[in-house]
Amino acid sequence: MKKPKAVLFDLDDTIIDRRLSLEKYSLQLAADFAYALTSLHTEQLNARIVQQDAQGYKPRDQFINDLMRAIPWSAPVTYDELRSHWFQHYPMSSVVAEGAREVMKQLAAEHLMLGIVTNGATVVQHTKIDRLGIRPMMKTVIVSEEAGLRKPDPGIFAAALREMNVQPEEVWFVGDHPVNDMIGAREAGLTPVWLRGKHPWPEDVTEPSIQIDRWQELLILLRGEG
Repeated sequence: MKKPKAVLFDLDDTIIDRRLSLEKYSLQLAADFAYALTSLHTEQLNARIVQQDAQGYKPRDQFINDLMRAIPWSAPVTYDELRSHWFQHYPMSSVVAEGAREVMKQLAAEHLMLGIVTNGATVVQHTKIDRLGIRPMMKTVIVSEEAGLRKPDPGIFAAALREMNVQPEEVWFVGDHPVNDMIGAREAGLTPVWLRGKHPWPEDVTEPSIQIDRWQELLILLRGEG
């Protein structure tokens, strides 16, 4: 297995642990709206947020609307109040996935170029990255809103390659989503590395040859130790 010159990563549910981030956000929401959440325990609130969030793949305005209806408010709360709270506090609640920061530090120290290609709103995604403190390690950060392209469009991967001045065959892409990350990266000519456990693989599509269950496995593979 040839070692790449660069490794690109998805952000949400790859670098970021979305489950822990939602738990952290739930605590913030419970504290800030305590006067209107007297009938819900924090665990119950988190469960409703997770259910309506749909792993981040539901449009955010629809998510806020659905969450408004799913929570039994004990005092008036408006859609605008909840929407403002989400976009202000959820990005700041971002929690890095176990092992991610340490592995990326090791890869950067070993002179691999690193980057992020993520779907999402520009301000939200950049806020998450800054909150995690990982931007200094990144050669490039491509966010779909500012790029005008969304994964799995091969063009968004190509934008990252241009900024890093590398060829597709010199780059691995690590992500959790079979279509947006793995199929998108494969069609762009990159080597896909599937971080399993978040989404089932489509039955009619060949799985990537490189699969991992935890971040440390990526470091082992890139060092040729696996």
